[in-house]
Amino acid sequence: NALPGTPYDAVLADDFGGAYQITQHLIQLGHKEIRMITGYTQNPEIAPSFVERFRGFQAACADAGLPQLEPFIVPAEADPPFLLEKAAQFDDWLVSLVESAKRPSAFFCAADFYAVAVIEALQKHGYQVPKDISVAGYDDFDIARKSSPTLTSVHTYKRAMARTAVSLLLERIGGDNRPPLHITLATQLVKRDSTGKRP
Repeated sequence: NALPGTPYDAVLADDFGGAYQITQHLIQLGHKEIRMITGYTQNPEIAPSFVERFRGFQAACADAGLPQLEPFIVPAEADPPFLLEKAAQFDDWLVSLVESAKRPSAFFCAADFYAVAVIEALQKHGYQVPKDISVAGYDDFDIARKSSPTLTSVHTYKRAMARTAVSLLLERIGGDNRPPLHITLATQLVKRDSTGKRP
């Protein structure tokens, strides 16, 4: 991540582009009532990756002529590292969103751990994913392949990011005095079973 205004090199994933791509995937499946689930975005001390993912989500919606809606912010008491400990509170919060007057047909979650928690909460309350509601995540962690159904997500190339970061560091140790560099690596949409056509 790169905190604004800090004079350091940074190697980043294309969070804006990845979020745009996965939102576009949901739109192509016919979804019009898409809501983003995220945390952290209201905290100025948090690095801006989640903010960039929200910007990408909004841009994809705007380009498709869909309303640019504010994200659903996971309640602080259910946010990591408390998500598993506070599962009941998270479930209640999520179901209140699903059963609202404007029920979403798809959720884009800013991280895989949110998406898996969303799937489990929906299943507990009798909803089928993706038959009733599609769910997409971000990061393509191992949990994405182990969830049931398997999770559509955005793959970030963490090993390549690490190699690039170490190469930059070695160049700096060797005397490279260029201005701070921000290098962005592309992401890849990974389609799995948690997203389907709008019911």
